[in-house]
Amino acid sequence: MNKSDSINGMVLFSISLPKQSNGNYYIDIFHIESRKKEKLLIRTTEVPNLKNSEMKIYYGAKVLPKGEYKIYGFGKIFNDGTVESGYSSRGNFAIPFTVFGGDVNYVGDYFGVFKRVTNGGGLKVPTEAYFIVSNRYQEDKEIIREKFTGLDLNHVVDAMPDFTGNNSSYSGMYLKGINVP
Repeated sequence: MNKSDSINGMVLFSISLPKQSNGNYYIDIFHIESRKKEKLLIRTTEVPNLKNSEMKIYYGAKVLPKGEYKIYGFGKIFNDGTVESGYSSRGNFAIPFTVFGGDVNYVGDYFGVFKRVTNGGGLKVPTEAYFIVSNRYQEDKEIIREKFTGLDLNHVVDAMPDFTGNNSSYSGMYLKGINVP
């Protein structure tokens, strides 16, 4: 990220999943000033940045205009080879965060948990989902440095969303295992 670019900021995020998970996972975000919707997306067809016996973690980065944002949804898109289906959050919520221009803005790790049932056609579809949100930046700093060699990680802004303010609706997101609707 070029520090002289005061119009845009780099958003750094990760999505963690149970080891057996597959599909495309995303967080829906909304830029309040421009009214533009974006997705912070990972694809499990890509090689995870960290994998162990229980989980896999995918890091992503996206250049976005500076300003106020909100997380308003999340979901999963999956394909069994013949049919594409998906799940999206059903709550009406807005979790605010800020993107600072010229900076790398870390917005957290989102550990996706999707409970599944089999429908009549045999395709397993989620019926309930949630994310456990945490700050993994310090823990994964070297992995991030290896993946994004062009980013200046000497000054990373903690841009974790505000899970405590004005979130009276159930969001399906939990902060470090504590439900903050």
